[in-house]
Amino acid sequence: MAAENRRFTRIPTALPVRIEHAGGILTGVTRDVALKGIFVTGAGELPPDTPVRVEIRLDESAQILADGTTVRSQANGLAIQIGTLEGVESYGHLQRLVLLNSPDLAAADKIESEIQHHLGIKPRDGA
Repeated sequence: MAAENRRFTRIPTALPVRIEHAGGILTGVTRDVALKGIFVTGAGELPPDTPVRVEIRLDESAQILADGTTVRSQANGLAIQIGTLEGVESYGHLQRLVLLNSPDLAAADKIESEIQHHLGIKPRDGA
């Protein structure tokens, strides 16, 4: 998908990721993060449409927890669509991660608009 067709702004990041799936656990590093997806390098391959549980480690005490689905596997990484974020904390962490790492004011404004206008981004109740 061309960048101009993407619905959400991707922000370059390099954070440790743990991916749980029915067949086991993979680990890798984020290449980029958007409000509805991540691209992970070094994690290995999974077939498209594989349900996954993702943990993006922000620091010793903070992480983003989400359920998602693999979109594609390539030699250079794994694309995952975020379906549901676990709890308000993960929701807030993801928003701040993308906003605070935006490259400029125009990108930050676009991300703010994405947050405000996309009703599909919802935290899952409970933790």
